[in-house]
Amino acid sequence: MAIQTVNPFTNEVIRSFDEMNDESVDMFIAQSVKTFNSWKQTSYNISIVL
Repeated sequence: MAIQTVNPFTNEVIRSFDEMNDESVDMFIAQSVKTFNSWKQTSYNISIVL
C-alpha cells in the first residue's frame, strides 16, 4: 500500500510513496551515515562552494 501526500484543501494527491521494508531502511541509513562521515571531514572552504 502506498503512502500519499494529500493537499488538505483540495484533497488532491500530491505524491505517492511506496512503503519500504526493513532492509531498504537499513540500506538508506547506512548510506546516510557513510555520506555524513565523509562530509564532516570536508573543509569549510570546499563545503561553501558545493
